[in-house]
Amino acid sequence: MAGGALGRSGTVAPARITGVSVQLNHTIVACRDQQRSAAFLTGILGLPPATRFGHFLVVEADNGVSLDFSETSGEIASQHYAFLTWPTGRIPARPGAARSTTGTGAAACTSPTPTATCSRSSPAPTAAVARPRRNHRARRAVAAVMAAGHQITITPSQLHVEVTLDGEKLAASDRAVLLEETGYPTRYYIPREDVRTELLRPTSHHTTCPFKGEASYWSAEVGGQVHDNLVWSYETPIPQAEGVTGLMCFYPDRVELTVDGERQPA
Repeated sequence: MAGGALGRSGTVAPARITGVSVQLNHTIVACRDQQRSAAFLTGILGLPPATRFGHFLVVEADNGVSLDFSETSGEIASQHYAFLTWPTGRIPARPGAARSTTGTGAAACTSPTPTATCSRSSPAPTAAVARPRRNHRARRAVAAVMAAGHQITITPSQLHVEVTLDGEKLAASDRAVLLEETGYPTRYYIPREDVRTELLRPTSHHTTCPFKGEASYWSAEVGGQVHDNLVWSYETPIPQAEGVTGLMCFYPDRVELTVDGERQPA
Protein backbone atom coordinates (compact mmCIF):
# COMPACT_ATOMS: atom_id res chain seq x y z
CA MET A 1 0.00 0.00 0.00
CA ALA A 2 1.63 3.20 -1.16
CA GLY A 3 1.83 5.95 1.43
CA GLY A 4 0.72 3.80 4.36
CA ALA A 5 2.55 1.93 7.11
CA LEU A 6 1.44 -1.12 9.07
CA GLY A 7 1.51 -0.42 12.79
CA ARG A 8 2.08 -2.92 15.62
CA SER A 9 -1.65 -3.02 16.30
CA GLY A 10 -2.28 -4.27 12.78
CA THR A 11 -3.89 -1.03 11.63
CA VAL A 12 -2.62 0.89 8.63
CA ALA A 13 -1.37 4.36 9.41
CA PRO A 14 -2.86 7.13 7.23
CA ALA A 15 -0.89 7.92 4.09
CA ARG A 16 0.97 11.20 4.28
CA ILE A 17 0.75 12.68 0.81
CA THR A 18 0.49 16.45 0.85
CA GLY A 19 -2.81 17.71 -0.52
CA VAL A 20 -4.16 14.23 -1.39
CA SER A 21 -6.80 12.21 0.44
CA VAL A 22 -6.21 8.47 0.28
CA GLN A 23 -9.03 5.98 0.68
CA LEU A 24 -9.30 2.27 -0.15
CA ASN A 25 -11.49 2.00 -3.25
CA HIS A 26 -11.60 -1.71 -4.06
CA THR A 27 -9.78 -5.01 -3.90
CA ILE A 28 -9.70 -7.82 -6.45
CA VAL A 29 -10.70 -11.28 -5.19
CA ALA A 30 -9.53 -14.25 -7.25
CA CYS A 31 -12.04 -17.11 -7.48
CA ARG A 32 -13.18 -20.03 -9.62
CA ASP A 33 -16.85 -19.04 -9.85
CA GLN A 34 -17.80 -15.36 -9.68
CA GLN A 35 -21.53 -15.97 -9.20
CA ARG A 36 -21.18 -18.44 -6.33
CA SER A 37 -18.45 -16.48 -4.57
CA ALA A 38 -20.26 -13.14 -4.79
CA ALA A 39 -23.59 -14.69 -3.76
CA PHE A 40 -21.95 -16.30 -0.72
CA LEU A 41 -20.55 -12.97 0.45
CA THR A 42 -23.71 -10.93 -0.14
CA GLY A 43 -25.72 -13.66 1.59
CA ILE A 44 -23.76 -13.76 4.86
CA LEU A 45 -23.40 -9.96 5.02
CA GLY A 46 -26.90 -9.04 3.84
CA LEU A 47 -25.63 -6.88 0.97
CA PRO A 48 -27.40 -6.14 -2.33
CA PRO A 49 -26.68 -8.52 -5.22
CA ALA A 50 -23.36 -8.12 -7.02
CA THR A 51 -23.25 -6.05 -10.21
CA ARG A 52 -21.23 -6.46 -13.39
CA PHE A 53 -18.31 -4.06 -13.95
CA GLY A 54 -16.42 -5.01 -17.08
CA HIS A 55 -14.90 -8.44 -16.40
CA PHE A 56 -15.49 -8.18 -12.66
CA LEU A 57 -18.50 -9.12 -10.53
CA VAL A 58 -18.61 -6.43 -7.86
CA VAL A 59 -19.89 -6.58 -4.28
CA GLU A 60 -20.11 -3.18 -2.64
CA ALA A 61 -19.79 -2.85 1.12
CA ASP A 62 -21.72 -0.22 3.05
CA ASN A 63 -18.72 2.11 3.23
CA GLY A 64 -18.33 2.28 -0.56
CA VAL A 65 -15.36 -0.08 -0.74
CA SER A 66 -15.93 -2.93 -3.18
CA LEU A 67 -14.72 -6.49 -3.60
CA ASP A 68 -14.26 -7.22 -7.31
CA PHE A 69 -14.51 -10.96 -8.00
CA SER A 70 -12.28 -12.14 -10.84
CA GLU A 71 -12.30 -15.70 -12.16
CA THR A 72 -8.99 -17.47 -12.59
CA SER A 73 -7.86 -20.95 -13.53
CA GLY A 74 -4.54 -20.52 -11.75
CA GLU A 75 -3.59 -21.08 -8.14
CA ILE A 76 -5.60 -19.07 -5.62
CA ALA A 77 -3.60 -17.85 -2.66
CA SER A 78 -5.10 -17.59 0.80
CA GLN A 79 -7.01 -14.33 1.18
CA HIS A 80 -8.10 -12.64 4.40
CA TYR A 81 -10.90 -10.09 4.74
CA ALA A 82 -12.34 -8.66 7.95
CA PHE A 83 -15.72 -6.95 8.16
CA LEU A 84 -16.75 -4.73 11.05
CA THR A 85 -20.42 -4.45 12.04
CA TRP A 86 -22.08 -2.55 14.85
CA PRO A 87 -25.61 -1.92 16.21
CA THR A 88 -27.73 0.74 14.56
CA GLY A 89 -27.07 4.17 16.03
CA ARG A 90 -23.60 3.25 17.25
CA ILE A 91 -21.64 3.77 14.07
CA PRO A 92 -18.11 5.00 14.81
CA ALA A 93 -17.62 8.68 14.11
CA ARG A 94 -14.35 8.10 12.28
CA PRO A 95 -12.46 5.22 10.69
CA GLY A 96 -10.58 3.24 13.31
CA ALA A 97 -12.82 4.36 16.17
CA ALA A 98 -13.84 0.74 16.67
CA ARG A 99 -11.91 -2.48 16.21
CA SER A 100 -13.35 -5.70 14.83
CA THR A 101 -13.17 -8.76 17.07
CA THR A 102 -14.26 -12.18 15.91
CA GLY A 103 -17.43 -13.37 17.63
CA THR A 104 -18.82 -9.93 18.45
CA GLY A 105 -20.40 -8.95 15.19
CA ALA A 106 -17.29 -9.11 13.04
CA ALA A 107 -17.05 -11.58 10.19
CA ALA A 108 -13.54 -12.63 9.28
CA CYS A 109 -12.33 -15.49 7.18
CA THR A 110 -9.29 -16.83 5.43
CA SER A 111 -10.23 -18.80 2.36
CA PRO A 112 -8.01 -20.47 -0.22
CA THR A 113 -10.97 -22.39 -1.64
CA PRO A 114 -12.24 -21.75 -5.19
CA THR A 115 -15.69 -20.58 -4.09
CA ALA A 116 -14.44 -18.26 -1.35
CA THR A 117 -16.24 -20.32 1.30
CA CYS A 118 -14.96 -19.76 4.80
CA SER A 119 -15.22 -21.97 7.84
CA ARG A 120 -16.82 -19.40 10.09
CA SER A 121 -19.22 -16.54 9.66
CA SER A 122 -21.28 -14.19 11.76
CA PRO A 123 -24.72 -12.54 11.60
CA ALA A 124 -25.49 -10.10 8.83
CA PRO A 125 -24.78 -6.41 9.52
CA THR A 126 -27.29 -4.70 11.76
CA ALA A 127 -26.42 -1.18 10.67
CA ALA A 128 -28.30 0.44 7.81
CA VAL A 129 -25.67 2.71 6.34
CA ALA A 130 -26.22 4.94 3.32
CA ARG A 131 -24.45 3.37 0.37
CA PRO A 132 -22.59 5.91 -1.76
CA ARG A 133 -22.95 5.31 -5.48
CA ARG A 134 -19.95 3.66 -7.07
CA ASN A 135 -17.77 6.32 -8.66
CA HIS A 136 -16.53 4.79 -11.92
CA ARG A 137 -14.40 7.79 -12.76
CA ALA A 138 -12.67 7.64 -9.40
CA ARG A 139 -11.39 4.16 -10.27
CA ARG A 140 -9.36 5.67 -13.11
CA ALA A 141 -7.32 7.66 -10.60
CA VAL A 142 -5.76 4.44 -9.31
CA ALA A 143 -5.38 2.81 -12.72
CA ALA A 144 -1.64 3.48 -12.89
CA VAL A 145 -1.02 1.62 -9.62
CA MET A 146 -0.96 -2.16 -10.02
CA ALA A 147 -2.40 -4.10 -7.10
CA ALA A 148 0.03 -6.39 -5.34
CA GLY A 149 0.45 -9.54 -7.42
CA HIS A 150 -1.54 -8.19 -10.38
CA GLN A 151 0.43 -8.13 -13.61
CA ILE A 152 -0.18 -7.35 -17.27
CA THR A 153 2.14 -8.53 -20.03
CA ILE A 154 1.66 -7.38 -23.64
CA THR A 155 3.49 -9.31 -26.36
CA PRO A 156 3.35 -8.88 -30.17
CA SER A 157 3.04 -12.20 -31.98
CA GLN A 158 3.03 -13.78 -35.41
CA LEU A 159 0.36 -16.32 -34.52
CA HIS A 160 -2.46 -16.74 -37.00
CA VAL A 161 -5.66 -15.72 -35.21
CA GLU A 162 -9.14 -16.09 -36.68
CA VAL A 163 -12.48 -15.04 -35.22
CA THR A 164 -15.69 -16.59 -36.57
CA LEU A 165 -19.32 -16.15 -35.59
CA ASP A 166 -22.16 -18.26 -37.01
CA GLY A 167 -19.94 -19.26 -39.91
CA GLU A 168 -18.99 -15.67 -40.75
CA LYS A 169 -15.33 -14.73 -40.43
CA LEU A 170 -15.03 -11.48 -38.46
CA ALA A 171 -11.24 -11.21 -38.26
CA ALA A 172 -8.06 -12.90 -39.45
CA SER A 173 -4.59 -11.70 -38.51
CA ASP A 174 -0.94 -12.70 -38.24
CA ARG A 175 -0.23 -9.60 -36.14
CA ALA A 176 -2.28 -10.22 -33.02
CA VAL A 177 -0.99 -8.83 -29.74
CA LEU A 178 -1.25 -11.14 -26.72
CA LEU A 179 -2.33 -9.64 -23.42
CA GLU A 180 -1.68 -11.80 -20.36
CA GLU A 181 -3.38 -10.56 -17.19
CA THR A 182 -3.53 -12.04 -13.73
CA GLY A 183 -6.80 -13.90 -13.29
CA TYR A 184 -7.72 -14.08 -17.00
CA PRO A 185 -7.01 -16.29 -20.00
CA THR A 186 -4.88 -14.82 -22.79
CA ARG A 187 -6.63 -12.08 -24.75
CA TYR A 188 -5.88 -11.65 -28.44
CA TYR A 189 -5.96 -8.02 -29.57
CA ILE A 190 -6.20 -7.67 -33.35
CA PRO A 191 -5.23 -4.68 -35.53
CA ARG A 192 -8.31 -2.91 -36.84
CA GLU A 193 -7.15 -3.40 -40.43
CA ASP A 194 -7.52 -7.17 -39.93
CA VAL A 195 -11.07 -6.91 -38.60
CA ARG A 196 -14.18 -6.70 -40.79
CA THR A 197 -15.23 -3.39 -39.31
CA GLU A 198 -18.01 -3.05 -41.90
CA LEU A 199 -19.92 -5.59 -39.79
CA LEU A 200 -19.42 -3.61 -36.59
CA ARG A 201 -21.38 -0.71 -35.12
CA PRO A 202 -20.12 1.41 -32.20
CA THR A 203 -22.28 1.45 -29.09
CA SER A 204 -22.60 3.83 -26.15
CA HIS A 205 -21.37 1.14 -23.76
CA HIS A 206 -18.11 1.83 -21.94
CA THR A 207 -16.30 0.12 -19.07
CA THR A 208 -13.26 1.12 -17.05
CA CYS A 209 -10.52 -1.29 -16.04
CA PRO A 210 -8.16 -0.08 -13.29
CA PHE A 211 -5.25 -1.74 -15.10
CA LYS A 212 -5.91 -0.79 -18.72
CA GLY A 213 -8.21 2.21 -18.85
CA GLU A 214 -11.56 2.91 -20.51
CA ALA A 215 -12.87 0.51 -23.13
CA SER A 216 -15.21 1.32 -26.01
CA TYR A 217 -17.51 -1.34 -27.47
CA TRP A 218 -18.94 -2.41 -30.83
CA SER A 219 -21.82 -4.70 -31.74
CA ALA A 220 -21.60 -7.07 -34.69
CA GLU A 221 -24.38 -7.79 -37.19
CA VAL A 222 -24.11 -11.30 -38.62
CA GLY A 223 -26.83 -13.01 -40.63
CA GLY A 224 -29.34 -10.35 -39.72
CA GLN A 225 -28.74 -10.80 -35.99
CA VAL A 226 -27.12 -8.14 -33.81
CA HIS A 227 -24.65 -9.32 -31.19
CA ASP A 228 -24.44 -6.47 -28.69
CA ASN A 229 -21.10 -5.27 -27.36
CA LEU A 230 -19.20 -8.20 -28.82
CA VAL A 231 -15.95 -6.31 -29.40
CA TRP A 232 -13.98 -3.87 -27.28
CA SER A 233 -10.96 -1.64 -27.71
CA TYR A 234 -8.89 0.69 -25.55
CA GLU A 235 -8.65 3.83 -27.64
CA THR A 236 -6.61 5.75 -25.08
CA PRO A 237 -5.39 3.23 -22.49
CA ILE A 238 -3.23 4.06 -19.50
CA PRO A 239 0.56 3.96 -20.14
CA GLN A 240 0.95 0.39 -18.84
CA ALA A 241 -1.43 -0.86 -21.55
CA GLU A 242 -0.48 1.36 -24.46
CA GLY A 243 0.63 -1.74 -26.40
CA VAL A 244 -3.03 -2.51 -27.22
CA THR A 245 -4.03 1.03 -28.22
CA GLY A 246 -6.75 0.91 -30.85
CA LEU A 247 -6.59 -2.88 -31.24
CA MET A 248 -9.81 -4.88 -31.10
CA CYS A 249 -10.64 -7.87 -28.90
CA PHE A 250 -13.60 -10.29 -29.06
CA TYR A 251 -15.32 -12.06 -26.18
CA PRO A 252 -13.97 -15.62 -26.53
CA ASP A 253 -17.12 -17.17 -25.08
CA ARG A 254 -19.29 -15.54 -27.75
CA VAL A 255 -17.26 -16.31 -30.87
CA GLU A 256 -15.18 -19.15 -32.28
CA LEU A 257 -11.55 -18.20 -31.72
CA THR A 258 -8.74 -20.20 -33.32
CA VAL A 259 -4.99 -19.69 -32.92
CA ASP A 260 -2.75 -21.39 -35.47
CA GLY A 261 -5.71 -23.60 -36.35
CA GLU A 262 -6.49 -24.67 -32.78
CA ARG A 263 -9.87 -23.80 -31.26
CA GLN A 264 -9.47 -21.82 -28.04
CA PRO A 265 -11.64 -22.57 -25.00
CA ALA A 266 -14.36 -20.07 -24.18
